[in-house]
Amino acid sequence: MKKLMRNEAGSVLVMAAAGITLLATLAAVAIEYSRFSSVNSKFASTLDNALLAAATARGSEEQANQIANNFFQANFGIEMQNLGFKLSSLSVEKQDNYRWTIQADGGYSPLIGDLIGLDTLELSHTARVIWDTSTNIEVVFAIDTSASMCMDIERSQIQDGSFIQKFSPDPDCKKLTSLKEALTYVLREGFAPIEANNSEPLFKVGIVPFNHKVNLPVKPNGNNVPAPLMNAEFTGGDKAYYDNLADAERIFPVVPLTEIKTPAQLDTLVGKVNAITQDPQGLGWTRSNIGLLTAGLMLDPSYTGSFGGAAPRSFGGDVEKVVVLMTDGANMGCCYAAYPEGNFTNQFLYLYEPDNAHMEGLANYPHLQPWAAKYQIQQAGLCTTMKDAGYTIYTVAFDVNDNDPGGREIKRVLKGCASNQQFFFDVGSPQELKTAYEVIARSFVRLRIDQ
Repeated sequence: MKKLMRNEAGSVLVMAAAGITLLATLAAVAIEYSRFSSVNSKFASTLDNALLAAATARGSEEQANQIANNFFQANFGIEMQNLGFKLSSLSVEKQDNYRWTIQADGGYSPLIGDLIGLDTLELSHTARVIWDTSTNIEVVFAIDTSASMCMDIERSQIQDGSFIQKFSPDPDCKKLTSLKEALTYVLREGFAPIEANNSEPLFKVGIVPFNHKVNLPVKPNGNNVPAPLMNAEFTGGDKAYYDNLADAERIFPVVPLTEIKTPAQLDTLVGKVNAITQDPQGLGWTRSNIGLLTAGLMLDPSYTGSFGGAAPRSFGGDVEKVVVLMTDGANMGCCYAAYPEGNFTNQFLYLYEPDNAHMEGLANYPHLQPWAAKYQIQQAGLCTTMKDAGYTIYTVAFDVNDNDPGGREIKRVLKGCASNQQFFFDVGSPQELKTAYEVIARSFVRLRIDQ
């Protein structure tokens, strides 16, 4: 009996030892599986974000691969590297301008490699990014094309401490050329000729070249000036202000909202940008408020008949309305008018205050209250009114110096007009202008992972 009991006790010990070994193995496997799931999840999410970063940069395939690899190495995490993880391959492929894919392989050494007979647990991930088509985007670029865009400016300080500007014609129009190159980049890289979820084109784009006027589309009945623009010319409703361009330097017609459904439509829009020219001998007069207001009206469904082209959608819902305003100088003054009160009628005003007040409101201009009432200028100003209505506004001050006449003031107006401080760009050179527009272009690139 004692011998039998000793045999049974031994069997129990063996079974207990086997059970403990099994439990330990299961625990090790569970830990390894949890570790594998964590590494695999981190691997996939890092690659997805690397692809989004690479595609959003809108560069070449070679540049995309460099960005993706750098992003992965910087973000995969030290703890993952400490596991002995090794990246075998990572490649980004540009299928077209609107679809990119990433493929990557790697692996790490498991803690229970001897137990499961594997030296390496392999990981693999493939992802694709496509345009997010859930939101329609309508954009109008208001661009200052006055003759100062074809002038070189020499700034100097004289003995009394004041600053002077010396303008000289630039036959190469370097500033205007850089603007066209920057805008072409935005059109090529920021907009996709595809449809949104509602079968509308994802993008509609318009362009408003301006100096101190805008060249509006001609209607058979001649009544093509929207009422807000009639007020904004500040001459008591003189429609000829816009119809008569003889006193304005060369100004190209506004390009009404254009649907971007096909690459050919995009090419046509780029062609219109490249066709813009200017005479370096011109006046260089600028009224940014006219450019901004025209762009805003073009995006308002109530004024479609004044511009032609594609009809803008109603505000709200799944549509974004964006205005990008660029100018290279202060507002030159408003008009022929009797201002200030008691001034001689029809004396031309080289005074930027009324145009600035039109944009930023009357808080800084209490002395303009009588004038504002006459021309229905809103107390809050055009910029605030547009932002409250749902517009997103980007502003760009190009080669504007604080010491230029009205320079500090126009930069204040533009900065306050932008939807936030990051949407205001104060740039001094053609290269800085291009960089600003590249940043703006990336804001239109809405990509999502499509596994």
